[in-house]
Amino acid sequence: MRTHAVPQERRRFLGRVGSVGLAVGGGGLLAACGEKAAVSPAPVPSVSTVSDSQSSSGPEEAATHDFHGDHQAGIVTAAQRHLYFLVLDLHTHELQEIREVFQRWTVYARRLTRGENVMP
Repeated sequence: MRTHAVPQERRRFLGRVGSVGLAVGGGGLLAACGEKAAVSPAPVPSVSTVSDSQSSSGPEEAATHDFHGDHQAGIVTAAQRHLYFLVLDLHTHELQEIREVFQRWTVYARRLTRGENVMP
């Protein structure tokens, strides 16, 4: 008697790949902005060493960054203290509606990188 373990292993693998892809894609969308660096960025502490009690009084704390540029924020800028993940269900197959959603997200991301609220 032969069991079919391959489909379950494949599902588990694809689920993990999908989770990682969502995390990377979501992080890229939320941090989608850029800034040209004149100098090499300082080393960024790992997530486990950063806490809310640690505060930075440097200029990077209150800095805003250009949305369009050579690099995303976080690549040549200091890491953000907080990160939010957003998971949404897409309830349409209409290409124009999907484009409109991404266009609104782009406007929102541009506002956030300037230090503004998403909705003025």
